[in-house]
Amino acid sequence: MTPAEEVGAVLVAWNSMAWLPGAVRSLTAQSRPPSAIVVVDNASEDGVGDFLAREHPGVIYRRNETNEGFAAAVNQGIHTLATPWILTLNPDVVLDPRYLERLLDAAGERPKAGSLTGLLLRPDGSVDSAGLGLHRFLLRPLDRRVAPATNGTGAEDVFGVCAAAALYRRAMLEDVRYEDAVFDPAFFAYFEDADLAWRARHRGWRAYCVPGAQGIHARGASGGEATRDGTLRSQRNRYLMLYKNLPGIRFAIDLAPILCIEAARMLRHPGTQPAGLVRSLKLLPQRRGWRDRIQRTATASGSWYLRS
Repeated sequence: MTPAEEVGAVLVAWNSMAWLPGAVRSLTAQSRPPSAIVVVDNASEDGVGDFLAREHPGVIYRRNETNEGFAAAVNQGIHTLATPWILTLNPDVVLDPRYLERLLDAAGERPKAGSLTGLLLRPDGSVDSAGLGLHRFLLRPLDRRVAPATNGTGAEDVFGVCAAAALYRRAMLEDVRYEDAVFDPAFFAYFEDADLAWRARHRGWRAYCVPGAQGIHARGASGGEATRDGTLRSQRNRYLMLYKNLPGIRFAIDLAPILCIEAARMLRHPGTQPAGLVRSLKLLPQRRGWRDRIQRTATASGSWYLRS
């Protein structure tokens, strides 16, 4: 691997020992392995540090005394590394041995590729994520559940990539960061990758799904929040993302369908959707600087609305 292709991998652990060993092994078994691996531990109580010291002493270990959330922990990992590429990997993902090789090959042919992902499958073989899609009126980024029709070759332009197994170009991350934050730490978890994808689109960066690169995503290690609080956080973060990224002119043009859809959401989820909106409103003043910078420095048109 040339210096320009060097990859640093960041994993965030939170009581993830049921999955973490498999994820780390899949990294060390890559045909183009990362030059450095960082595990940021969000106050786990299941022996993550002891395991890494015993089985993988070369892995850089950072421990937080409290659970700082996925977004802030990934930022810590990114700041620890100096590589031109950053791979974010969930502990519950196991990568095919040529995952990084195929993403780097695709990136080499696409200088505006700011982020790439492979095809993530669930253990039963169904599609977990083929990148993120964003509908113009629904304005809810969702994992694309259909594999690109490229017969396992090539790459498909998508709105963004799921951070469960995402390869990011550092030049893009530096271009879109706000102060010292790449992922918005206020999000804690949920939609932080979609927010980053949207910010990158504003600056003209592209995202790709490379179906020839594959991984298995169990979806469990970073969850643990199938609760009302988790739902509220997800809904709150979606509104924060919209506030930061949705141009005022686009909101005005699409006002009628957007408001109708949002009203339907409120009626369908009366116990959480309004509360999520209220929680987001309390944080808007703190995100004003983010929005001002995003809108002021945007260089791309509204073409980032890609239907899922």
